[in-house]
Amino acid sequence: MESLVDKENRLVVAQTFALASDAATNSKANRALMQGLVDSFAEDRADQKKEKDKKSREQVVLKALAFDETKTNQDSGEPEAFWQTIYRNYLGQRIRGTGEWIFSDHTYVTWEKGQSSRPILAIAGGEGTGKSVLTSTIIKHLNQRKTTKSSDRRITTGYYFLEGNSRDELRNATNLETVAKSLVWQFSQSERIYLKSVAQICEHYGEIDPAEISKHLILGNRDLRQLEHHFLYCH
Repeated sequence: MESLVDKENRLVVAQTFALASDAATNSKANRALMQGLVDSFAEDRADQKKEKDKKSREQVVLKALAFDETKTNQDSGEPEAFWQTIYRNYLGQRIRGTGEWIFSDHTYVTWEKGQSSRPILAIAGGEGTGKSVLTSTIIKHLNQRKTTKSSDRRITTGYYFLEGNSRDELRNATNLETVAKSLVWQFSQSERIYLKSVAQICEHYGEIDPAEISKHLILGNRDLRQLEHHFLYCH
């Protein structure tokens, strides 16, 4: 009889221990689940705040840049990426392999790697010699490197094609303003640090003289200088 009682007691103890163990395990699992939910919620809130800040800064920049209304999206107020249309048109004119010789050219290689004494690469040639097509080849190459995880450098591209005689176009102050505005917007969309910097500058000045956009937002921007950048000029 005593043996049977002892056996029952041991069974009760074992069951109690098992229940306690399960409860502890479930409690840990519940705590882990709750912590995961809290972390996820916090991340969502942080992402929402970042997106809200981004939209707010974009509106400040757009107001300061004051793009031509005929070239902006009526719903978002953002400029239509007309520079992309021209770029893609030039890409469409390329035959596979066109211009890829430049990627083994010493001058180009040192420029792309940031080893050149000057950050400007100039492509010169007569009218109809393929300068713009070559430029589109370089832009495509840089864009592909930008999306390659194995790339050891951060790459941001901004570009603008002047149609017609580029020298005559550059003499037009309105065209220069459009180029500057387009580059500022492209960099703003690629680099949050730059967007924040530009928004702060725009808020500080309130309204920027179109002729001063390059000075304040590109050439004189400290945050842009801290980012590794190079310029490709085609004429």
